[in-house]
Amino acid sequence: MPRGRQRVYTDIQGLASGRLVALDEVDPQYRVINDAGEGRAPDRRIRCSCACGKEAIIRLNDFLQGKSRSCGCAKGPKRLGNACV
Repeated sequence: MPRGRQRVYTDIQGLASGRLVALDEVDPQYRVINDAGEGRAPDRRIRCSCACGKEAIIRLNDFLQGKSRSCGCAKGPKRLGNACV
């Protein structure tokens, strides 16, 4: 594969990342590329099932890069210093 090119995933169903398993792709959301509001590119999103039983919709890139590993259930309590909040 040439350098700088990304893989195009057409069938993501069944792929796993952490506690998430990809179910299907949903309609993309568009984001603004520059400050002038020109050049919109789609942000591919997928629906995932988490091990805790919830479903989440996340960005495909975050899923493939391992940045999204759960629906949020694995974050645990917030910590401030040595005290839990």
